[in-house]
Amino acid sequence: MKSHQSDIKDGMIDLMKNLKKAKALKSGGDELMSKIGADFKSDK
Repeated sequence: MKSHQSDIKDGMIDLMKNLKKAKALKSGGDELMSKIGADFKSDK
């Protein structure tokens, strides 16, 4: 039972790390998409 709880705790820590990464990726992705979008608009 104890090991199961520590697994959950580790899972939560991993989840938080991944959320931070996902947020960073999302803001980076949004920036990239807006740059790409601007490039597409300027091409037309």
